[in-house]
Amino acid sequence: MERTKVNNQFFGKAFEILVVETLTGKTPENSVLEKFSDLSDIRADVNNFLATFGNYKNVEWCGNHTKSAVCDLIADGKRIELKYTSSGNGTYYNTTIYQMIEYGFDYRDYMEYFALYDGITMIPNISVNKKAGSPVSVEDSFYIRNNFPDEYEFISGIEKRCREKFVNDLFNYFSQNFNVFIDFLNKMLRKETKNGLPDTIYIYNYKKKETKVLEIEKILTISQHLELKKTTNSLKYGNIRIAFGWQNGNGLNNPTIRIFID
Repeated sequence: MERTKVNNQFFGKAFEILVVETLTGKTPENSVLEKFSDLSDIRADVNNFLATFGNYKNVEWCGNHTKSAVCDLIADGKRIELKYTSSGNGTYYNTTIYQMIEYGFDYRDYMEYFALYDGITMIPNISVNKKAGSPVSVEDSFYIRNNFPDEYEFISGIEKRCREKFVNDLFNYFSQNFNVFIDFLNKMLRKETKNGLPDTIYIYNYKKKETKVLEIEKILTISQHLELKKTTNSLKYGNIRIAFGWQNGNGLNNPTIRIFID
């Protein structure tokens, strides 16, 4: 299997499974490994990672319960999240951009104002749903990107202006209401979950063959004496980056917020 953006999820899951297999001698029931004709590179990464992981006796994989699980592994009672990346620390948290409605910012208003919907409907046989979070379906997004590259470039240009205005408005609002920003940041770092958080995140970089460890307790300790900054598509506070983007085609499907710990 080729390492692509779409396939990253399978490589990450295979890494988790092989970590558990190596530690326990048992392969968790999951069909992901069947997608690979050759697992030798991932197995080599697992062995390299485990050399610095620690000596745990009781290891349980939580990967078959991804919707309810707060971690990937439970090792001697310690909740552990694994990330298998080529650069950076991976995405800490991913959620919908419509979380910002709570603060008075609905991204649909920006898409309407900049006539993004009108730009999409210029494509034959494509209609938009202005009430939905995504203007078009995943299938229509794929169809547009693969059959109308010029039109998609035009739509992306409109969406770029939407996002710049959206981020600028958020920056101004949070700068003037700093306590509200800290409250928002706390929610994002705690992932708005009632199930708890992992204790530790292990990040294995398969290009550098290096492991980085992030302790959740330290991540949740937020200084209130840093400067809130912005870029075209994100807000930045210390080593925390709040990026706004799209999962399946800019301006087409699934606008998101992604939290990164840089």
